[in-house]
Amino acid sequence: RGYDHVVGVHVVVSPNGKFVYVGDPSGIIYEFKVDSAGVLTPIGTASAEGCFTDFAFTPNGRNLYATDDCINFVHKYTANPATGEIELELGGTPTGGDGDSSVAITPNGKTIYVTSITSGTVCQLALGSGDPVPLSPASVLALKHPVDEAVSPSGKNLYVSDEGSDNLSVYAIATT
Repeated sequence: RGYDHVVGVHVVVSPNGKFVYVGDPSGIIYEFKVDSAGVLTPIGTASAEGCFTDFAFTPNGRNLYATDDCINFVHKYTANPATGEIELELGGTPTGGDGDSSVAITPNGKTIYVTSITSGTVCQLALGSGDPVPLSPASVLALKHPVDEAVSPSGKNLYVSDEGSDNLSVYAIATT
């Protein structure tokens, strides 16, 4: 079954597999419940800040983080694991990059990485109970135009694709 009027730039499934979220470039996140047969039921929408480009869940499913290309922030949403509804928390955190394009979170839920295509960097922020906090260094140069990244299941490596150089870079993640 298709769903009309859902123009998404990114789709993510909750860690428990019960909900699907679709980000619309107009600043809306569509929320769907997934039944045992995989059928989606719309449950609502949430407002996204600015120019939404990507999002990712923390491994425990309690928070969803969205990148904002217009003001280069990462925004935090609180997720209700029972209903699937998400709610934007006030504020947000500057990433330190320019042209934020994608986001990835480590398997332990302690670090978020944001690729910034215009500045050519990967920004790294620590996750805790409040807003993300820039790590030191706050960003690393990542070739010309990093557009996407993924963290290995072990949490030891970050893989970054770069459309400006047609390269895939591997970064070792320091464990703490």
